Amino acid sequence: MASKRIEKSQKEILIAFIKSFFLSRKLSDYISAISNKLLNEGIVSVETNSIEELKKNFLFLTKYNPILALSENFLYEVAVCLTLYSQILFRYHAPSLNILFLIEGDYLVVQYIRTQAQLLLGSKHNVKFVKIFELSEKMFLKPNIDLLITNYSVYVSDFNLTKDYILLKQVPDRKDWRRILDKINYLAENPL
Repeated sequence: MASKRIEKSQKEILIAFIKSFFLSRKLSDYISAISNKLLNEGIVSVETNSIEELKKNFLFLTKYNPILALSENFLYEVAVCLTLYSQILFRYHAPSLNILFLIEGDYLVVQYIRTQAQLLLGSKHNVKFVKIFELSEKMFLKPNIDLLITNYSVYVSDFNLTKDYILLKQVPDRKDWRRILDKINYLAENPL
């Protein structure tokens, strides 16, 4: 994948958001420590889906709590909130990906896939559709392609792909689109 780093201006915005997070938690703690308490469902969700990040955040808060001076009683809940908040921020401010679609099939099926891709991905990512006559192995060597999506397995085998790719069914279903979104989220969270 091409090196995708968060731009300096975005880093400054993220730093401001993280500082505001800690300020709001500190104010909540100061006014009434119990206001940092969370519902159990939120905690379980983060423990289920993001346990490693939660552990890191909790260790960070434990280490720096002498400076932060947050109530020990709700430090774990603050770590859960920090985990959710950072995931939101980093997904929202993650760099756009360059996604290349190589789609074969009936004209209406291709247009359906194109429409779905634009609706699901086009507002955040750079989505490009390539026709068969535009295709070359050289295209796959370009460093600015982050993800290749195709519904034709011959492309995968013929071009010795080193790029991340997803092979769809001839007509993608919900599971295919979910796989695409999961892969894009993974790439956004792991930019290098």
